[in-house]
Amino acid sequence: AWAVPAPDAGKMTQIRKKRAKDTLEARIIMMSSPILDKEGGAPFFTFTLIGVYREKNIVLPPQLVQNLEKEAGMIADHLLDQMITMNWRPARILAEDERTFAFLSPLAEGLGAKLSLESELEVLDDVLDDFLRHTGGMPDGIQGSMPPGMEEDPFGAEMGDPEGEAMLILNMVLDLPDAQAQSMPRELKE
Repeated sequence: AWAVPAPDAGKMTQIRKKRAKDTLEARIIMMSSPILDKEGGAPFFTFTLIGVYREKNIVLPPQLVQNLEKEAGMIADHLLDQMITMNWRPARILAEDERTFAFLSPLAEGLGAKLSLESELEVLDDVLDDFLRHTGGMPDGIQGSMPPGMEEDPFGAEMGDPEGEAMLILNMVLDLPDAQAQSMPRELKE
């Protein structure tokens, strides 16, 4: 059985007041580098939902969790928070795999969005490729290899270090084209 969150009803009601438009492409991935919670602790891999507002080519900020089954609600609430911040309700949600489809089913139903399973999501795949170039790793289920010269972290941050990975994400955001950066939620721009 896949992790299926119970979405926040208040947030869903707030979002449903918006006119549904455009498409969310999404996939749940396991991060490619382990994180050490504390010195001497066992390393663990985090999970996140990579979401893209397809028509505007906006990557939604991810929420990392250690245990997808127990913390699925955190990812769902974070996704809903992003929709509220962006004043956006997707009309369609495209999931790239069955796990993501199951995860997004209650959200799609609550938002009145059409949910589809698609094997190829071009915008999301481009985002994941860019993500891989910046992190130097392959998320769970992604096949391929890094381009020559990109095998190591391009920013010099130590992988597995939460601060280092946060810097990688920050650098990805800083590398966005101006038009994309301007369309980001206010909280991220600050």
